[in-house]
Amino acid sequence: MLCGALSALAQPGGSRFSVRDYQARGDGSSDDQAAIEATIAAARQAGGGVIFFPPGVYLHSGVLNFGSNMMVTGAGAGPTVIQATNPTLSALRFANASNCGVSNLKIAGAPSPRKQNDESAGILLVDSSHCRVNGIAIDGGASAGILIHGSQDVQVAGNDIRNEMADGVHVVAGSNRVLVENNTAFNTGDDSFAAVAYAKDPQTTGVTIRNNTSTNSRARGVTCIGAADCLITGNTISNPHSHGIAVAFETSYNTHHPRHVTVADNTITGVAGSGMNAILIDGAEDVRLQRNHVLASNAVFIHNSAGIALEEMSIEDSRGPAILARDSSDLRLRRNHLMRSGGPGILLERVQGGEVSENHLEDARSGGDAQRGDIDIASSSHLTGSGNTVRHGAASRGPRRGIRVADSDSTDVKTADN
Repeated sequence: MLCGALSALAQPGGSRFSVRDYQARGDGSSDDQAAIEATIAAARQAGGGVIFFPPGVYLHSGVLNFGSNMMVTGAGAGPTVIQATNPTLSALRFANASNCGVSNLKIAGAPSPRKQNDESAGILLVDSSHCRVNGIAIDGGASAGILIHGSQDVQVAGNDIRNEMADGVHVVAGSNRVLVENNTAFNTGDDSFAAVAYAKDPQTTGVTIRNNTSTNSRARGVTCIGAADCLITGNTISNPHSHGIAVAFETSYNTHHPRHVTVADNTITGVAGSGMNAILIDGAEDVRLQRNHVLASNAVFIHNSAGIALEEMSIEDSRGPAILARDSSDLRLRRNHLMRSGGPGILLERVQGGEVSENHLEDARSGGDAQRGDIDIASSSHLTGSGNTVRHGAASRGPRRGIRVADSDSTDVKTADN
């Protein structure tokens, strides 16, 4: 449904309006605000069109308000630069617009501490539909690079976002059918790519975040916070300061609870901060993790969640347990490959109901934990499973304990040789 809706997005037709024809200088020192506004007014009077920025550096001192049937484009993300001089009013904004977009230019933000108002974003879509942002670069800025608020049928593709003070791409306030793909984000001030739903707003739904790259985010790589029907797939996340991928309810921000989420085929490396996890599932319902690859990171952590499936995951060199679940129910762990975990390969505490089957563990408890099992189940009930394999190499430390079950009722999880 999402891909079909976005494939129908049309390019605005009509005339081409060059900002140079309305006295924009693009010299990097003149304020071109009035000239750009005059260009927009001419396009609006004509019912829309392409607003073109030839090569140059165009300064603007306030929000630039575009409308329906307008495509803002440049000569490329190198030759054309649009630069804000007021960090509080820096956005290229589309409000209540349809059939709109931005492409082939660079947005440079004014240096500033982080701002909280929406107009401090690089690109702002508010209550808009059938819009696309593609082939742009965003460098710097006081808040989000691209902020999508209450909008639908939006495509954000092939952009490079870096060094701004908040999320790279932030989708919020009941937005739906949003596709975020093939973007790169570096050193974002908050999450690189985020779908968010606060309880005061309608729930954000149907956000696909796929084939993006997040490097050195100052918070998380990819998030589905309070949103529903998120698809997070094919992303590469390296060295975030917080979690790699988070599907979570946040009390402090009063969000909805996330539900119906798929996290598949992502690669996550270098999640090493204290209390941070390669993948965090917290306060969520109906989440499927499939074929993700986690390297040299803290555990995959499931907390206070229900209906969670982990299947065909590959987790190598985790700093503690590879998979840790607490205070959750209906948990299914199947055919995961866990290698060289510092603690148990699988550690379940206060888990009610589920299955642990056909998981393959190699050199679990490499940190020498003598008290835990390679699969360790404590204070849990109604767990079943079979066909798990546990292997230790010559370099393994600590006793080989296989499965350990403690203080648990109606629990029967077996290895392949039981």
